[in-house]
Amino acid sequence: MKLAVLLSALLTLLAPPARSMSVVDSKHNLSVSGPGPYKSLVEEEVCVFCHTPHESSGVGVLWNRNESVASYITYTSSTLQNAPGQPTGSSKLCLSCHDGTIALGEVRSRPAPIAFPTGLENLNAGPAFLDTDLQDDHPVSMAYPTTLPGYVQAALLDLPLDPAGLVQCTSCHDPHDDAAGHFLRKPNLASALCTTCHDPVGWLAAAHATSQEVWDSTPPDPWPNSTETTVAANACENCHSPHNAGSSRRLLRSDTEEDNCLVCHNGHVSFKSVVADQQKPYHHPVETTFGVHDPTEDSATMARHVECVDCHNPHAANATTAQVPAASGALAGVSGITDLGTPATPATNQYEVCFKCHGDTANGAAAISRQLLQTNTRLEFDRNNPSFHPVEWPGTNLNVPSLLSPWNTSSLVYCTDCHASDSGPGNGGAGPAGPHGSIYPFLLEREYVVADGTAESATAYALCYKCHDRTSILANQSFPTHALHLGVTVNAPCSVCHDAHGISATQGDAAHNSHLINFDTAIVTPYLGTLAFQDNGTFAGQCTLSCHGKDHLPSVYP
Repeated sequence: MKLAVLLSALLTLLAPPARSMSVVDSKHNLSVSGPGPYKSLVEEEVCVFCHTPHESSGVGVLWNRNESVASYITYTSSTLQNAPGQPTGSSKLCLSCHDGTIALGEVRSRPAPIAFPTGLENLNAGPAFLDTDLQDDHPVSMAYPTTLPGYVQAALLDLPLDPAGLVQCTSCHDPHDDAAGHFLRKPNLASALCTTCHDPVGWLAAAHATSQEVWDSTPPDPWPNSTETTVAANACENCHSPHNAGSSRRLLRSDTEEDNCLVCHNGHVSFKSVVADQQKPYHHPVETTFGVHDPTEDSATMARHVECVDCHNPHAANATTAQVPAASGALAGVSGITDLGTPATPATNQYEVCFKCHGDTANGAAAISRQLLQTNTRLEFDRNNPSFHPVEWPGTNLNVPSLLSPWNTSSLVYCTDCHASDSGPGNGGAGPAGPHGSIYPFLLEREYVVADGTAESATAYALCYKCHDRTSILANQSFPTHALHLGVTVNAPCSVCHDAHGISATQGDAAHNSHLINFDTAIVTPYLGTLAFQDNGTFAGQCTLSCHGKDHLPSVYP
């Protein structure tokens, strides 16, 4: 009886009862009877391609191959805390075939290489071909991170480490048993294999771990290498590939960061299409930067950019709702900047996520030429300001007769009450929530015209009228000449006087900048060198300026 038959019988006897597919029935059978594309023209023995009872290399498993002498480019990452070295142990043995540098038939127990079809002498294609560049493959030959967050304790693992406590190819793969597919040591449904080691904070409640959404068959296929049909069943592999990943950065399936998200968030898996919002004229421009974002970046010094993962943590994001100002589940696990300018890890309030980019690191020109120019939104919303929209804290004005129910002077608002998709739920639409994209400038949920000479209408200032009663405004209940300024006599936009975010206490004061007064200097100019608003108490004040050909000398109200 030949050696192959003896060894095959022995493996069958020793195999655990739950496993049924021996190496004979797998692609690791490189003999003439093998089921895969790589198989010998003449060799009938099965085990000889890896093992021999004589002439072995002496590595402990009767190894019948010489080790590759290749130098490997190994995986690196700013978040990898146990960096791998050159492959060792069982990983080096696996690579003697899988790096493609040694012929499959080149074994120690034969005087000449075992014959294979021309062009198939070496592993040279397909998902099992790893090459010598391992940057796009799960790291091996590294110490298991037993004490680091995000990993299961080593004592709880049911996957083997090598005798030195290192993660090797054989930690995930059993080369003799293909019952679970890909020679995995256990089925990876819902990423059960991945989560044997990896335990990201928030994962169990995350949408990517729980969603039962399916693909509607409209190209592209979000799971081209998977037979699973739901988001939850694909789990980690919605975004990551452990071998031959599209990107060496965190083994992402696509090297273009946003494509890892948008392949599902296009209306064909997730029924709300972020892709549609990203195609609108005003959107967060995730497509304009590549390779800039890094999970370890410092918002105080990072290069200006935006990617989906600046606002969403795919390991933790979920559908949990929240009360203003708290961050909803969609923002779970994301870093931010507090109202004091200090890091929030993770952010607990929605505005902290926004301040990460629209706070101290903001740059560029302001959208409107203001008397007091400020591009740091964190300072605009500060609760110590003379006036501000109540994003962090209830506003300072206790007399706002125009507020529509249920709003009142104790109410808080989200940034996304104003900055959001025009087709999202805040505007009565079926699109995604959040500031992904809008047809309106400044990425606003509703129209807010800032051009001088605009005829007042319910649509021109739809954003203001979302919270403020148009009838009350035009009835002059809070300012005696609102109707005059907004109407055909002047046709001035709301923005000519009001700065919607707020006026920083570092620049203004309650005597001159209450009621969000901060003039648009492209429309309003000084009168005899003076451009000023003076608050004279409840519903009273005066302005000194020139506007639309009329001088306010000052003009006093009521």
